[in-house]
Amino acid sequence: MKWEPYAASRLVSWVVHRAVDGASMLLGVPLFWALHVESFVPHYTQRFQLLVQAYLMAAGRSMRRMLHNQLDLCQHLHRIARDMQTAAATSSLDSQLRARLCALNVSFAGRLSLPLHSKCTLVEFISSECRVLKSPKRPLWLTLETASRTKVRVIFKAGDDVRQDMVTLQLFGLMQQLWRDANIPVQLQLYECVATSPSSGVVEVVGDAITT
Repeated sequence: MKWEPYAASRLVSWVVHRAVDGASMLLGVPLFWALHVESFVPHYTQRFQLLVQAYLMAAGRSMRRMLHNQLDLCQHLHRIARDMQTAAATSSLDSQLRARLCALNVSFAGRLSLPLHSKCTLVEFISSECRVLKSPKRPLWLTLETASRTKVRVIFKAGDDVRQDMVTLQLFGLMQQLWRDANIPVQLQLYECVATSPSSGVVEVVGDAITT
Protein backbone atom coordinates (compact mmCIF):
# COMPACT_ATOMS: atom_id res chain seq x y z
CA MET A 1 0.00 0.00 0.00
CA LYS A 2 3.00 2.29 0.34
CA TRP A 3 3.53 2.36 -3.39
CA GLU A 4 -0.05 2.87 -4.54
CA PRO A 5 -0.41 6.21 -6.38
CA TYR A 6 -3.39 7.15 -4.19
CA ALA A 7 -4.36 6.29 -0.62
CA ALA A 8 -7.84 5.28 -1.79
CA SER A 9 -7.08 2.38 -4.12
CA ARG A 10 -8.59 -0.97 -5.03
CA LEU A 11 -5.89 -2.70 -3.03
CA VAL A 12 -6.77 -0.74 0.10
CA SER A 13 -10.48 -1.43 -0.38
CA TRP A 14 -9.81 -5.14 -0.81
CA VAL A 15 -7.57 -5.37 2.26
CA VAL A 16 -10.00 -3.47 4.49
CA HIS A 17 -12.93 -5.55 3.21
CA ARG A 18 -11.08 -8.79 3.97
CA ALA A 19 -10.14 -7.53 7.44
CA VAL A 20 -13.72 -6.67 8.46
CA ASP A 21 -15.48 -9.53 6.68
CA GLY A 22 -15.86 -12.67 8.74
CA ALA A 23 -12.61 -13.36 10.63
CA SER A 24 -12.12 -9.75 11.68
CA MET A 25 -10.17 -10.71 14.79
CA LEU A 26 -7.76 -12.87 12.82
CA LEU A 27 -6.96 -10.30 10.14
CA GLY A 28 -8.13 -6.99 11.56
CA VAL A 29 -5.90 -6.80 14.62
CA PRO A 30 -2.63 -7.50 12.72
CA LEU A 31 -3.72 -5.07 9.99
CA PHE A 32 -4.39 -2.30 12.48
CA TRP A 33 -1.00 -2.68 14.14
CA ALA A 34 0.85 -2.93 10.82
CA LEU A 35 -0.78 0.30 9.63
CA HIS A 36 -0.24 2.00 12.98
CA VAL A 37 3.49 1.23 13.03
CA GLU A 38 3.98 2.46 9.46
CA SER A 39 2.33 5.77 10.40
CA PHE A 40 5.48 6.59 12.41
CA VAL A 41 7.52 6.86 9.19
CA PRO A 42 7.48 10.61 8.39
CA HIS A 43 7.19 10.19 4.62
CA TYR A 44 4.12 7.95 4.99
CA THR A 45 2.52 9.36 8.14
CA GLN A 46 -0.44 11.04 6.47
CA ARG A 47 -1.24 8.09 4.23
CA PHE A 48 -1.16 5.46 6.95
CA GLN A 49 -3.08 7.61 9.40
CA LEU A 50 -5.81 7.82 6.75
CA LEU A 51 -5.67 4.05 6.28
CA VAL A 52 -5.94 3.48 10.02
CA GLN A 53 -9.00 5.72 10.16
CA ALA A 54 -10.54 4.01 7.13
CA TYR A 55 -10.14 0.61 8.76
CA LEU A 56 -11.47 1.75 12.14
CA MET A 57 -14.56 3.30 10.54
CA ALA A 58 -15.33 0.01 8.79
CA ALA A 59 -14.41 -2.24 11.71
CA GLY A 60 -17.34 -1.49 14.00
CA ARG A 61 -17.71 -0.11 17.50
CA SER A 62 -16.64 -3.18 19.49
CA MET A 63 -13.47 -3.66 17.42
CA ARG A 64 -12.62 0.04 17.70
CA ARG A 65 -13.03 -0.13 21.47
CA MET A 66 -10.80 -3.21 21.75
CA LEU A 67 -8.07 -1.72 19.55
CA HIS A 68 -8.19 1.54 21.48
CA ASN A 69 -7.70 -0.43 24.71
CA GLN A 70 -4.78 -2.34 23.19
CA LEU A 71 -3.16 0.88 22.00
CA ASP A 72 -3.66 2.55 25.37
CA LEU A 73 -2.20 -0.42 27.27
CA CYS A 74 0.82 -0.73 24.96
CA GLN A 75 1.57 2.97 25.40
CA HIS A 76 1.52 2.51 29.17
CA LEU A 77 3.77 -0.54 28.94
CA HIS A 78 6.17 1.37 26.68
CA ARG A 79 6.47 4.14 29.27
CA ILE A 80 7.03 1.61 32.03
CA ALA A 81 9.72 -0.18 30.00
CA ARG A 82 11.49 3.11 29.28
CA ASP A 83 11.37 4.03 32.96
CA MET A 84 12.90 0.67 33.86
CA GLN A 85 15.72 1.31 31.37
CA THR A 86 16.60 4.67 32.91
CA ALA A 87 16.20 3.55 36.53
CA ALA A 88 19.24 2.77 38.61
CA ALA A 89 20.35 -0.86 38.41
CA THR A 90 19.07 -1.98 41.79
CA SER A 91 17.17 -4.95 43.16
CA SER A 92 14.02 -2.81 43.37
CA LEU A 93 13.30 -2.89 39.62
CA ASP A 94 10.95 -5.84 39.94
CA SER A 95 9.05 -4.25 42.81
CA GLN A 96 8.73 -0.99 40.85
CA LEU A 97 7.38 -2.90 37.86
CA ARG A 98 4.90 -4.85 39.99
CA ALA A 99 3.59 -1.68 41.60
CA ARG A 100 3.02 -0.12 38.17
CA LEU A 101 1.26 -3.25 36.92
CA CYS A 102 -1.03 -3.33 39.96
CA ALA A 103 -2.05 0.22 39.06
CA LEU A 104 -2.75 -0.91 35.49
CA ASN A 105 -4.94 -3.73 36.82
CA VAL A 106 -7.13 -1.05 38.40
CA SER A 107 -7.22 1.41 35.50
CA PHE A 108 -7.73 -1.31 32.87
CA ALA A 109 -10.23 -3.42 34.83
CA GLY A 110 -12.64 -5.00 32.37
CA ARG A 111 -10.78 -3.78 29.30
CA LEU A 112 -7.39 -5.49 29.41
CA SER A 113 -6.35 -6.54 25.90
CA LEU A 114 -3.07 -7.29 24.11
CA PRO A 115 -2.36 -7.52 20.35
CA LEU A 116 -1.13 -11.12 20.66
CA HIS A 117 -4.11 -12.48 22.58
CA SER A 118 -7.10 -10.60 21.23
CA LYS A 119 -9.32 -13.68 21.41
CA CYS A 120 -8.58 -14.22 25.09
CA THR A 121 -10.44 -12.37 27.81
CA LEU A 122 -7.60 -11.11 29.98
CA VAL A 123 -8.42 -10.45 33.62
CA GLU A 124 -5.27 -9.03 35.19
CA PHE A 125 -1.51 -8.98 35.37
CA ILE A 126 -0.22 -11.56 37.85
CA SER A 127 2.22 -9.04 39.26
CA SER A 128 4.06 -11.55 41.45
CA GLU A 129 5.14 -13.43 38.30
CA CYS A 130 6.23 -10.34 36.35
CA ARG A 131 9.80 -9.14 36.29
CA VAL A 132 12.38 -7.04 34.48
CA LEU A 133 14.70 -9.24 32.46
CA LYS A 134 18.45 -8.85 32.87
CA SER A 135 19.50 -7.69 29.43
CA PRO A 136 20.68 -4.29 28.17
CA LYS A 137 17.19 -3.14 27.05
CA ARG A 138 15.53 -4.51 30.21
CA PRO A 139 12.45 -6.03 28.56
CA LEU A 140 9.41 -6.81 30.69
CA TRP A 141 8.40 -10.40 31.38
CA LEU A 142 4.63 -10.25 31.87
CA THR A 143 2.24 -12.94 33.08
CA LEU A 144 -1.50 -12.41 32.76
CA GLU A 145 -4.49 -14.42 33.87
CA THR A 146 -7.37 -15.14 31.49
CA ALA A 147 -11.05 -15.53 32.30
CA SER A 148 -10.63 -19.30 31.98
CA ARG A 149 -7.94 -19.26 34.72
CA THR A 150 -5.11 -20.01 32.31
CA LYS A 151 -1.93 -17.97 32.11
CA VAL A 152 -0.58 -15.96 29.20
CA ARG A 153 3.08 -14.98 29.15
CA VAL A 154 4.58 -12.32 26.91
CA ILE A 155 7.68 -10.16 26.76
CA PHE A 156 7.26 -6.44 26.11
CA LYS A 157 10.33 -4.94 24.46
CA ALA A 158 11.15 -1.25 24.15
CA GLY A 159 14.13 -0.08 22.14
CA ASP A 160 14.05 -2.96 19.61
CA ASP A 161 12.45 -3.10 16.17
CA VAL A 162 10.58 -6.40 16.34
CA ARG A 163 9.47 -6.03 12.72
CA GLN A 164 12.74 -7.79 11.88
CA ASP A 165 11.61 -10.71 14.04
CA MET A 166 8.24 -10.71 12.28
CA VAL A 167 9.86 -11.01 8.85
CA THR A 168 12.12 -13.83 10.07
CA LEU A 169 9.14 -15.70 11.54
CA GLN A 170 7.20 -15.33 8.29
CA LEU A 171 10.13 -16.89 6.46
CA PHE A 172 10.26 -19.75 8.96
CA GLY A 173 6.52 -20.24 8.53
CA LEU A 174 6.97 -20.59 4.78
CA MET A 175 9.85 -23.03 5.26
CA GLN A 176 7.79 -25.02 7.76
CA GLN A 177 4.98 -25.42 5.22
CA LEU A 178 7.46 -26.56 2.55
CA TRP A 179 8.92 -29.13 4.95
CA ARG A 180 5.45 -30.43 5.78
CA ASP A 181 4.58 -30.73 2.09
CA ALA A 182 7.78 -32.74 1.64
CA ASN A 183 6.94 -34.95 4.67
CA ILE A 184 10.04 -33.81 6.52
CA PRO A 185 9.39 -34.13 10.28
CA VAL A 186 10.70 -30.88 11.70
CA GLN A 187 9.81 -30.16 15.33
CA LEU A 188 9.31 -26.43 15.01
CA GLN A 189 6.93 -24.24 16.99
CA LEU A 190 6.83 -20.63 15.88
CA TYR A 191 6.16 -17.95 18.44
CA GLU A 192 4.22 -14.80 17.61
CA CYS A 193 5.23 -11.19 17.90
CA VAL A 194 3.59 -7.87 17.06
CA ALA A 195 5.34 -4.54 16.61
CA THR A 196 3.52 -1.77 18.48
CA SER A 197 5.82 1.00 17.24
CA PRO A 198 9.08 1.13 15.26
CA SER A 199 10.95 0.60 18.55
CA SER A 200 8.66 -1.60 20.64
CA GLY A 201 6.63 -4.78 20.47
CA VAL A 202 5.07 -7.75 22.21
CA VAL A 203 6.65 -11.20 21.91
CA GLU A 204 4.97 -14.49 22.82
CA VAL A 205 6.71 -16.69 25.39
CA VAL A 206 6.83 -20.34 24.37
CA GLY A 207 6.74 -22.57 27.43
CA ASP A 208 9.19 -25.46 27.84
CA ALA A 209 11.20 -24.30 24.84
CA ILE A 210 14.68 -25.71 24.23
CA THR A 211 17.28 -23.32 22.82
CA THR A 212 20.47 -24.69 21.29
